[in-house]
Amino acid sequence: MREQLVGRHVFDVFPDNSNDPAATGMRTLKASPYRALTTGERDAMALQRYDVGAPDRPGGGRSATGPR
Repeated sequence: MREQLVGRHVFDVFPDNSNDPAATGMRTLKASPYRALTTGERDAMALQRYDVGAPDRPGGGRSATGPR
């Protein structure tokens, strides 16, 4: 798994769920460091729901992680 992640852009590795038009995780994650840079203060994000791909499952199904 590590070999698949190292050297890749975080938004390529963890994209929003294309099957969920209401997914906002990527936008939220991108906004946090910008707020920190703009304000000069730490930024705290709420927990984010993230649907993890499950390539070992038939059809590569997705398994939800995070708060509901």
